[in-house]
Amino acid sequence: MKKIIVCIMVMILLTGCKSNDGQAAIVMDLRQRITTCSSCEFDACIVADFGEFTYQFKLKCSRDSSGKLHFSVVEPESISGIQGTIDLQGGKIHFDNKALGFPVLADGELSPVSGPWIFLRGLQSGYLSSWGMDGNALKISIDDVLAGNPLRLDVWLNDQNVPNYAEVLWNKRRILSLSIENFRCM
Repeated sequence: MKKIIVCIMVMILLTGCKSNDGQAAIVMDLRQRITTCSSCEFDACIVADFGEFTYQFKLKCSRDSSGKLHFSVVEPESISGIQGTIDLQGGKIHFDNKALGFPVLADGELSPVSGPWIFLRGLQSGYLSSWGMDGNALKISIDDVLAGNPLRLDVWLNDQNVPNYAEVLWNKRRILSLSIENFRCM
């Protein structure tokens, strides 16, 4: 009887590992595609929650082979068309033939337009701390550091194994959420 129970337990454990291996392969394949492609493009609807105030933006984003993220504001309409770039050194916003520099951090908080760059950077090089099913979606949790402070990125993949939602936790609270559309690596 003990041998039968041991065999059943081993089968259960092996079945669980096989499922996790499939998820790990999906996560590693996504990381490899992002790392090896010459560019990535996506649209991001960003909600920045600073407690008292909440801001919402829609950006058209692309990352070039040097790791620089280029963005163009789509919404709100009042600032539509403003463009910019962001990388580890900071960012620049371009409008009316002028460039305005900005840091990734402002007053100790993440800049809302830094969300797409943090999202791609985490997927490309952050520490993959865990992954597993969250309802019908595969959720990836990534730990990273920005300006010496811990940062957590949670990313959900759709049924085609591409990102469709992400949350950035800074100082242990969700500060940025991104709805991702039209994600593709080329």
